[in-house]
Amino acid sequence: TALTFEVELGEVTYSSVDYKVTPSDLEAEYLCVLYDAETVEEFTQDKYLVATLLQELEAEARTEGLTLVEFLADYTDKGILEDSYTNLAPESDYYIIVFGVDPANNYEACTDVNKTKFTTEAFEKLNVTFQIETTVDGNTAEYKVTPSDNEVIWYFYTVPTDSCEYY
Repeated sequence: TALTFEVELGEVTYSSVDYKVTPSDLEAEYLCVLYDAETVEEFTQDKYLVATLLQELEAEARTEGLTLVEFLADYTDKGILEDSYTNLAPESDYYIIVFGVDPANNYEACTDVNKTKFTTEAFEKLNVTFQIETTVDGNTAEYKVTPSDNEVIWYFYTVPTDSCEYY
């Protein structure tokens, strides 16, 4: 029987997606990559998408002083994969691309391409302000931070002035 893949999307936020890939054969090797939808939809056939992906991976392999076959030996997945992609753009369309590869045949694609499309959430800007009171005693500073909305999750961090000026 042909190797197939089930891709389940988990939580999708404005900058990440959780996902799970389940191959029909848990011993089969496969590639799982993320591509922006615009790029994927430019290809008229999946074989061109696969060829482009392998060219990109070959270029990445060369930067590490490896052949594509050496690189893919560590890059491919096997079994159930539960992972996430992060640092995505808000309100953007992406595809999780999955296809089987044959390690005995230079990791050539050996299955149909599974494409799972999703859209990241919009970034929701919070309407909150903070009142910060500072008490300095020698080398110690004490801070009292009061948010205008107590339901908001927030984070407070201090850095030396010269670090701020660097950025």
